[in-house]
Amino acid sequence: MSLRHAEFLLLETFTGIRRNAFMSLAAVSTITVSLLLLGGLRLTIANLTQMAETLAGRFEMRVFLHTHLPTAQRDSLWKEISALPGVTGCRLVSKEEAWPQFRRRLQGAVDLTDLEGENPLPDSFVVRVADLTRMGAVADQIRRLRGVDDVLDTHEEAERVASLTRAVRAGGTLGVVLLVAVAAIIVGNTIRLTVYARRKEIGIMQLVGATNACVQTPFVLEGTLHGLVGALLALLLLGAGYTYLHDQIRQSLPFLELLPPSTSLVLSQSSILLGVGAGLGLLTSALSVHRYLRT
Repeated sequence: MSLRHAEFLLLETFTGIRRNAFMSLAAVSTITVSLLLLGGLRLTIANLTQMAETLAGRFEMRVFLHTHLPTAQRDSLWKEISALPGVTGCRLVSKEEAWPQFRRRLQGAVDLTDLEGENPLPDSFVVRVADLTRMGAVADQIRRLRGVDDVLDTHEEAERVASLTRAVRAGGTLGVVLLVAVAAIIVGNTIRLTVYARRKEIGIMQLVGATNACVQTPFVLEGTLHGLVGALLALLLLGAGYTYLHDQIRQSLPFLELLPPSTSLVLSQSSILLGVGAGLGLLTSALSVHRYLRT
């Protein structure tokens, strides 16, 4: 393609947008709303995933050691547990550290005066695993180690949280796919109306000898430009809207751990929104014009 030809196609593209400003505005508005919903859904999924992972990170097991276990054996046991597959952390809680915490927890509920000066608690380890679904299996492995007296784990609750995390991701993926499909239908119908309003223009271009590619390219460029402009507007609205909603939710429900609004958070959606916007504009324009080129 020569530079002169490219200049002609770009000129035709912007001329078409200027002459059909109302239809172009309708196409851009439709794409903006569709992509705003898509971006909002993706941010919602990101926050739900963050909450589920934060909740999952709080699950841990407590490994109680035999009383009066030698320090050397305790340290060796720590190394064994840390080396187990799936274990991401193993922290020692000495009985000297655990006793004040234990007393504070039971203060006023249980009389501990008979134990003054004595510390009946054993040393213990706080263990975390990467995969919550394997917490029960890891706990069984630890129980078989020499020097371990008992293991308290919450593998049933952990498995429920792991299932919730998987459900959030699967449901979010399905929701994104459905929303993209609905957006494609809505945007496609809007651009189809835009092309239909200019069907006479297409016919005239064919009568004067323009090739199908020459007729189709300006419309495809218009659709792509509509998609990119709509995506940029959606990103701006998404950033402002998320910042506002984040502040409102944090004031009303401060215990919710939401992703903080930031430029990087919004920009993380840019590749998806720009790609989907440009793709929707390009494909729907190409298909709509192709329909009239065949008739």
